[in-house]
Amino acid sequence: NMVILDTTRRIKIVDWAIYNRWGAKIFAMKQDVIANPVIVEWDGTYKGNPAPSDTYIVKAVATDINGFSKFYSEMFTLVR
Repeated sequence: NMVILDTTRRIKIVDWAIYNRWGAKIFAMKQDVIANPVIVEWDGTYKGNPAPSDTYIVKAVATDINGFSKFYSEMFTLVR
């Protein structure tokens, strides 16, 4: 499980998604971190079934309390 947050800012909104290697969005979440500080994690499934071992891309936008946004993008490999 991977969580990317810039701890030097007070993050308010995290908007993130996971895509497969063909660019299909398989998971997305937009969360107000101040109202609900528990970060929701992807459980490794797609449409109720385990996602296959493969390379995926996570893209996230974190917005702080002042409205400043930072974009993050990272590839990862899911191994079963």
